[in-house]
Amino acid sequence: MKRAPAVLLGLAGFVGAALFVPFAVAVHAQLAAGLYANWTDLETWTHPDDGAREDELGLGLQPSGPTGVALVAFTARVSRVERRAPPSALAVQVGIPFTANPSIVRTPTLTFTIENAAHEHSVLNLGGRLRVDASPGAGPIGNGIAEITPAEYQRLAGARTLAANVVGFDVTFREDQIRAMRTFAEQLHLPVADPDQAPDTGSAGGAAAAGRATLGR
Repeated sequence: MKRAPAVLLGLAGFVGAALFVPFAVAVHAQLAAGLYANWTDLETWTHPDDGAREDELGLGLQPSGPTGVALVAFTARVSRVERRAPPSALAVQVGIPFTANPSIVRTPTLTFTIENAAHEHSVLNLGGRLRVDASPGAGPIGNGIAEITPAEYQRLAGARTLAANVVGFDVTFREDQIRAMRTFAEQLHLPVADPDQAPDTGSAGGAAAAGRATLGR
């Protein structure tokens, strides 16, 4: 596990502080300070907070798509005292590389399209929570951050396939990136089922299991 770059250590501190102060205020203050996304794909980091007796953990990803690459990171604080206690909240930070296509219109949007184990699709829209580093008309959006619940992260990490629109850039997460998200969930003590291990309803045993689940509702 890697240590976070200095700029990300500041972000990790912000994530923890955001749990105790108004989220929007903390976000704007940190974005104004010039924090930006600069992690490598599949990078992980740990930032110890000795005063709070907590560790701040992070996972950085670089999903790509037809419009280019976006940077997406998930961070959370975990207690050193109650080591198996899951976090009360997570943060997702997003960024667009400086080399991105300048013709793509950037908007303060962040949506995830999730395909679950049953091949059902749903959308997690975080646009209303996303805080970005540019006001309308003040220049292109480069970075943003939003808070998500543990249950929402479990939905993302439990996806069979996962796509996102990150401030106007359409990207798709690779299988190894989704697996990394499930591994990160395990670190946070958030149970996530592997969709590839779901019961096969096409087989006799799978159909029986599905029938038992239906009867048990």
